[in-house]
Amino acid sequence: MASTSIVSDSESGNAVEIDLQTRINEITIGFNDVYLSDFFSEEYLPSASAVKRSSKLDFNTAIPPSFLPRIPITLGFKRNQYENGGELFEITNQLSMSAHGFAMTNNLTHQQLTDQQATANGNFQLSTNVDQVRLRSTIGYALKPNSELTNLALTLDPGQYKDYRLSFGINHSLQQDVTEYSATANKLLGKYSLSFGARYNTNNEINLDVRFSVGFGYEPRRKSWKQDSRTLANHGSVSARFFLDANQDGIFDEGDEPLEDISVRLNGGFNKERSDEEGILFVTGIPAHNPTNVVIAPETLIDPLWTAALEGVQIEPRPGHAIQIDFPIFTSGEIDGTVYLSKDGRENGVGRVTVELVDQNNRVISTTETAYDGFYILSNAPLGDYLVRISAAQLGILGLQSQNEESITIKGDNPYINGIDFTLEAIKPN
Repeated sequence: MASTSIVSDSESGNAVEIDLQTRINEITIGFNDVYLSDFFSEEYLPSASAVKRSSKLDFNTAIPPSFLPRIPITLGFKRNQYENGGELFEITNQLSMSAHGFAMTNNLTHQQLTDQQATANGNFQLSTNVDQVRLRSTIGYALKPNSELTNLALTLDPGQYKDYRLSFGINHSLQQDVTEYSATANKLLGKYSLSFGARYNTNNEINLDVRFSVGFGYEPRRKSWKQDSRTLANHGSVSARFFLDANQDGIFDEGDEPLEDISVRLNGGFNKERSDEEGILFVTGIPAHNPTNVVIAPETLIDPLWTAALEGVQIEPRPGHAIQIDFPIFTSGEIDGTVYLSKDGRENGVGRVTVELVDQNNRVISTTETAYDGFYILSNAPLGDYLVRISAAQLGILGLQSQNEESITIKGDNPYINGIDFTLEAIKPN
């Protein structure tokens, strides 16, 4: 799989990104190359040593289970070239394993920056759950320039109390011989973010932290501002409108009904927000400059006869900009009936007969086969005038004829048409 993204913005500069993904046996390989020209974003911040090119090569695989569980392995290579002529070369490795209720992860990073001594640092993490409480221990270590243990840490996450997520920790720095105790409470959802923190160490230093932040995003349809706990200025947003398109012209106009409680999926992910009484869903915090697929969440279309005229679109969000998308929803129709075979004065339902729905231009737009008892359903038929008939080609092969064809009209206020029955009989020889 390959993709290329080009960004040209008068304020944030220019960027070209090439992304390649492939798989060889059990190894997934990813390559990403980014060229930047006076470009800045949340990832590439403006500085005296701005990045002009960033290249990454990643390998992901796993050691198959044997006497040990399956062990996923990630190996990454990164090279940054800077405007000042410097370079950063980085190698990262991650090994992880889960067994007997414990999760173990080891991360190792080797860095070499121009004209500086190489460093290699890592950490080993062991975590588990005890009665809904998350316990996590970490051992930090260095391999370059010196081999040594750097710190030991233990974190306890008891979960959430009301709107706040609590965490308690102990961290001992072996290099400085200082132990620090900490407690935090974070509110990260809703209309604002609020965090409280307290830290005390064995040097008798006490730190108290209070952090408050709020983000605002502009919704262009209502010309109003949305308040959020996340920072929104560096992210993109989408204003989606869902409506029942009465005349099925794809345009929101007089007579169309806004639809409440509809949602979308962004790149396949779950989104809990739903459209309001005006049919508008304002989604914020979308990563900027990353191609994003915006697709209607099918489980939120509560009427089985609703069909999306536009299932989804791909967008490339820009910081601080809301992209407007209209999603017309069409009401479709459903026709059912039974096909009988008349023989020796008796009529019995017959299976595997092809029933066709034909439009006014004599085009077959939908077909279905009858069940064992002759019953059939033609679903998702657009509004309009149609002819329902048995396949002439199949009748010719079977040497049968149909006694009737049925003209129908599917309307928005009457989408269900029942009892369109057919009777087949053998063609009598001349």
